[in-house]
Amino acid sequence: MRRPVPAAGAVDHHVRGLQSARGRELLRRLIATCDVVVENFTPRVLDQIGLDVVLDIEEHYCAEHPEYPEGPRKLLRTYLQQGRLGVKSGAGFYDDYPRPTQSQVDS
Repeated sequence: MRRPVPAAGAVDHHVRGLQSARGRELLRRLIATCDVVVENFTPRVLDQIGLDVVLDIEEHYCAEHPEYPEGPRKLLRTYLQQGRLGVKSGAGFYDDYPRPTQSQVDS
C-alpha cells in the first residue's frame, strides 16, 4: 500500500519550478511513492494551453472518473460558446491578450 503524499502546495514550496537539484530530487522521490502526480495550473497557463484543449482533457478524465464535479467543465463550455479560447482568441480567463488579426485566423 502506498503512503499518502503531501498536498501539491506543500511540495511546491520546496520544488519551486524544478530549477534546483533539490527540487528535481524531491520530484523523483514523489513519483516513486505515489500513483498519481497532479499539477495545478493557473488560469493564465490554461489560457496559454487553450480552453478548448483543456476542456477536451477534462472530458477525457471525467469519462474515466464520472464522480468528478461538472462545474469546471460547465464553465469551460460557457467560455468556449462565447469564443473565449484563451491566448489564441485574445480572451479566456483573462482579456489582456493581443487579439488575432483576420490573416492569423484564416491561416
